[in-house]
Amino acid sequence: MDRIYIVGAGPAGLTTSFFLSREIPSSSITVFDHRRKPGVPPHCTSIVGIETAEFYKEILGEKVIEKKYYSITFHTPTRKYTVYSKKPIAYRLARPYLEQKLCDKLLDMGVEIRLGEHVLPARPGALVAGGKEYEGLVIAADGAYSLFRKKYCGWMPETIMGLQRIVRVDKRLENSFHVFFDLDTPCFYQWIVPVDGDKTVLVGYADCKIRSDPNRIFDKVLRKAGLRLLSSERIFGGPIIRDLPYRPYNIGGRIYFIGDSLPASKPVTGGGLYGIKELVPALTRAIVKGDPRIYDQSVERLKKRFRKSWLLTRLFKHKYWVIADLFSVFQGEFEPGLFDLHEKIVWRALPRLPTLLYILLCSLFIRTRRSRG
Repeated sequence: MDRIYIVGAGPAGLTTSFFLSREIPSSSITVFDHRRKPGVPPHCTSIVGIETAEFYKEILGEKVIEKKYYSITFHTPTRKYTVYSKKPIAYRLARPYLEQKLCDKLLDMGVEIRLGEHVLPARPGALVAGGKEYEGLVIAADGAYSLFRKKYCGWMPETIMGLQRIVRVDKRLENSFHVFFDLDTPCFYQWIVPVDGDKTVLVGYADCKIRSDPNRIFDKVLRKAGLRLLSSERIFGGPIIRDLPYRPYNIGGRIYFIGDSLPASKPVTGGGLYGIKELVPALTRAIVKGDPRIYDQSVERLKKRFRKSWLLTRLFKHKYWVIADLFSVFQGEFEPGLFDLHEKIVWRALPRLPTLLYILLCSLFIRTRRSRG
């Protein structure tokens, strides 16, 4: 088997490395990343459902789960509602602990990890790092702005920018987080997520436009939840994918795309860890058996599942709060396993869509009449 070069030491690249190292000699795997420390700086909220949480817990142990959430409160222009469960609905994974622990495991297994090295595509089955060309099977896990995707496919996924800040507030939120859908971020939403048992929360937002003063948005989000800012820590962020997986998923079995370079994020929230969990085992089988069709078929199945919720985000691209109104059919007790399964949520909520469309058209008509008057 060819030597395997994995570009990107994020969750996609490191999880793929871990699965491959259990099937082939780990000494034949090299991981490259331009960062000097995996997972730093962080850029995502890392909220996942039970399947993804259990997936990484099995690999890394209980410590990878930083917090569990038993309820979610949604705020829209027309309503406020809460979903809850006696069992955890969602989990926050510890980052960058996840990346750093995976790196430690891989090094112990004999995988070569080269940090602080910028990698460029050379040709299918080859790359350049440190001025030297390496030939073998390449796995592009280099994120939303993948150089490999750009070179070989001439296409980049649609993204929006998300920003968040860790702050201390005057009240505890315990085991619940808040999501706000309104005109402040018409293309996405805002969130407040408690990150410990005290009064530290993650406040964030994403939208089509990058705001010049994110702190103004952060303060406004906190006020919506009735919270007062006591102190602020670091601010961080990154791109959020708004696209479906895009062909080709591999190039002649010499280059495979995984993670945000594919992309494989949940359409409504942009979360990428679930797609990694779903696709890495199939990618491993495809490489071990030398059959790229195994991976292509797995990606197609995931794409089919994502399509309904993706179409919903297209329909209400600049009126994202309609999606939250649609999901209000779930207010009250919530089935925990649904958090990652957007296609099931959309399917169950679809009967409400005609009513919401009628309300939306009426509101647009009234606004038009008022503006003309």
